[in-house]
Amino acid sequence: MAEAVTVGRVIGARPGNVNALRHGAFSERETRRVAVACKRRLLRQTGLKVSDFDGPGRALLDVWARSMAKVEILDEHFDRLGFLDDAGAPRPGASFYFTALNCAARTLAKLADHLAVIDRHPVGDLAEAGRRVRLAAVAD
Repeated sequence: MAEAVTVGRVIGARPGNVNALRHGAFSERETRRVAVACKRRLLRQTGLKVSDFDGPGRALLDVWARSMAKVEILDEHFDRLGFLDDAGAPRPGASFYFTALNCAARTLAKLADHLAVIDRHPVGDLAEAGRRVRLAAVAD
């Protein structure tokens, strides 16, 4: 019988290793980084704060931000390499791109509907007044 041959010790990748990273859309670290920026941008543009959201609203905001992060990461990837390869076929990740884009669009619509329901709630009037005061303070 042949004996198993061991060749040295295999060392795994250290945390933060991005040597094998292609575009980063499947990387939790990259997605989280870009999702935080997407979430901050949306909150800044709408004049809302995270504390203005209830639990389901925060969950919708998080799902939207993660989906949008994947779209932005793949946008950058396709900008560098092109959407089609040399043979004219879509690059790997193209179908995932459209799935993430669809998820982001649908989640944003649900988030808007959810915020409209919250705004009709009695506490929503108070939240809207606070939002207007914050926007006025920023404008000054």
